[in-house]
Amino acid sequence: MQKPLKEYRKIKIVFTGLYSSLNNGELAMLFSAKNLLSAVLPRENPPTFVVFPIYPDKCADRYESKVVGFRFRGHLEFVVKAMLLMIQCVLFRCAKKTLRKTRLVDEITSADVFVDLSGDSISDDYGMISTLMRGYFFVLGILLDKPILVLGQTIGPFRSPFTRAFARYFLNKSKLITLREKTSLAYLQSLGINSAPLVLTADLAFLLEPKYNQELDNACLGRTGEPPLIGLCLSQQIHGWSFPNIQDPQEKYATHVELMAHLVDHICDASSAYVVVFPHVYGPLIEHDDRRIVQDVYSLVVNKQKVHCVRGMYSPNELKWLIGRFDMIVSSRMHPVIAAASMFVPSVSLAYNHKYYGVIGDALNLKDYIIDVRNLTAVELFSALKRKIEAAWKNKEAIRESLQKTMPQVLQQASLNGVLSGHLIDELVESTQASINES
Repeated sequence: MQKPLKEYRKIKIVFTGLYSSLNNGELAMLFSAKNLLSAVLPRENPPTFVVFPIYPDKCADRYESKVVGFRFRGHLEFVVKAMLLMIQCVLFRCAKKTLRKTRLVDEITSADVFVDLSGDSISDDYGMISTLMRGYFFVLGILLDKPILVLGQTIGPFRSPFTRAFARYFLNKSKLITLREKTSLAYLQSLGINSAPLVLTADLAFLLEPKYNQELDNACLGRTGEPPLIGLCLSQQIHGWSFPNIQDPQEKYATHVELMAHLVDHICDASSAYVVVFPHVYGPLIEHDDRRIVQDVYSLVVNKQKVHCVRGMYSPNELKWLIGRFDMIVSSRMHPVIAAASMFVPSVSLAYNHKYYGVIGDALNLKDYIIDVRNLTAVELFSALKRKIEAAWKNKEAIRESLQKTMPQVLQQASLNGVLSGHLIDELVESTQASINES
């Protein structure tokens, strides 16, 4: 009698769409996805996870999984190596027994399923190159006839006819697409994505578990309730969307740094609170590294005695623990706000696209505490920050109570990513195994 499939063999899952292990938002989604899939695929042997990011050589150990990929310098070298890999994969599929495989080809050709975790990067918001690079991993999966699952994402918009057509092609080849906000769901429906089920869920990172860290505990000043702590997460990139009246990128950056330093001093002067300034992304490129802006802002702060600067590199779990100690957080990145909300910490968000309004505003009832930076001058942004922070602080207990009521449903929606994908993976692998047995 044939053994049940669940005892038959391990399932290999390849995660794609990730940019770099130095982005804690991406890591939060990855760690949550791995935990979910391990829970919903209850085999004797747990699933094997392989990460195939765009930058595989930057602190790969932070993925806590096997990592594969190729190094490149610049987009041209990426295109050349990507095309060579596609050719290798096609040749392998046509002549499996006659080709010698590289480690990378071996890992991706032996996968049972590709799971895409691009976050919000399947979009022209970051330029056409972002859509094209993520789409490449879909094309690899299509060429290898691998099932592709897209989990907990914000997708679109696509501003070019070419990227719209390309995205329509590869997304319609997916077996499942779950979306973390309603705007993306409506957009994909209007784009003609009708071959894959579209399901509204929630961001996977809501499920991330916090982890204690002694150094970060010291950042909390050994706090037992007083003084209040306000977290400030800075972004090295958000100035690029800010200040439409300023054209020079360096002037935009300098203006943003000065504004944030004034904000820190304003909080210190207007309250008894201490401010903890911290980064959430460390690279892979210098223009992505939030540690730079943390240092630049801190250097301009007057009230340094009431400010702690987090300079080290920590896991998303450790930073979530830190965020849970705050009385409030002001963040230029979204995943620190997700971490805060899941621990009932009030927040003020600086937004640059529609994901904030869906993931934070609609799902968490926090629309009143989001500031869209795209159309504000420095004076207008500073004024908006003061108003929103004052309102959030005044209403912090009501916000906590609202989050406590809302979060169970959000966590259930986030867990739905695992339930749906787990069932689908079971069905797909069972079908494949049945075909193998018959042959």
